[in-house]
Amino acid sequence: MNKLKMKTMATLLIAVFMISAFAVAMVNADQYIVIDTTEADHWGAEATTEKQLIGDGSWKVYPELYPNPNYHNPGKAPYTDDIGKLELYLPIEAGTFKVEDIQSISWATNKPLEGNVPDFYVTIYTMEYVGGDSSWYGNKLTLEAMYSLEYQIAPKDTWNKWATDDSGLVKTYVFDHNHAPIGFSPAPTWADILEEPIDWSSYYASVDPTFIDYRPQYVKYITVSTSIGMAPTFTGFVDAIILTLTDGVTTFDLETSSSGGLPIKATSVDATVSISITPPEMDFDDIIAGHDKTIGPITIKNTGTAVCEQITVELLGDTDEFYQKNLKLGAGGTWYSYAYTGWKPKLAEGQTTQLNLKLSVPWNNPSGEYTGTLVFWAEAVAP
Repeated sequence: MNKLKMKTMATLLIAVFMISAFAVAMVNADQYIVIDTTEADHWGAEATTEKQLIGDGSWKVYPELYPNPNYHNPGKAPYTDDIGKLELYLPIEAGTFKVEDIQSISWATNKPLEGNVPDFYVTIYTMEYVGGDSSWYGNKLTLEAMYSLEYQIAPKDTWNKWATDDSGLVKTYVFDHNHAPIGFSPAPTWADILEEPIDWSSYYASVDPTFIDYRPQYVKYITVSTSIGMAPTFTGFVDAIILTLTDGVTTFDLETSSSGGLPIKATSVDATVSISITPPEMDFDDIIAGHDKTIGPITIKNTGTAVCEQITVELLGDTDEFYQKNLKLGAGGTWYSYAYTGWKPKLAEGQTTQLNLKLSVPWNNPSGEYTGTLVFWAEAVAP
């Protein structure tokens, strides 16, 4: 009685055939959102083409703009109508990402005065929670351009970028005025916020120790603002607010109309064909000489990104030529030699096909255990 074994290569060792005959375009998932003049009027600004960093326009604030009778109180903050400031709530969906998902925030401003004078600032509000700082938000983090990591003269009549990372003119500090005053130095940076819970007393000694972990909190609102105290004297332009999350970048383009520019990105990558084989081993067990046995199925799955046009098989380790002479592969009752090159399943990404193994043992075959390895090769043809 003969004990016969055959195994396919394990999934991670199954032959992978990389091709570069053609490429696919991977469209970048980043978002580009235009906020136009109607929204500017609602949030306390004037849309203008006087200056722009991206697109065709930007938003402007100046003393004569206030009070603004058209200000749209969204019911998100305890403010009254005719507010004398800009308070733009960016169009994000509340509760869909956390503070720790924010890799960076940047915004660009242009002012007729230079230096560290009052400027547009960004505020991040988190979702309400028991023990939070307000009935309508949990905690509030403020990023002020004028309070930056290092003193920097911002040139007048020039677009200056402010950011929580190194991409801006200077890196901004982060403040939480519910637990420490705004404007002291050194204050936490965004990297500090993402690193560990914040004890504000370690930055500003006269406040109570308060360890706040902002990272797991979901973001409710992000605003771009000026202060009421700035309104009587401040003139400036703001544009190009960029929110970088772990899963993509959103650019908010402040415009006079909704026809702002739309950047397009594409990355060309090599198409690949790879396959997995299950199960990783096939065992015919005992076969009596003069008989045959069929086992299976073997499932072949296209785990690559291109269409698998053809599958070929290589036999390794068959020192006695036992399997070369006696093994056949097939499906649906049709059997082929393992060296058959006509299998053209055209498997798209994720699709599968199945084969069975049939072994016929000659009546005079010597007893013993026979082993070998089948290597399946996937090939793709360029269109």
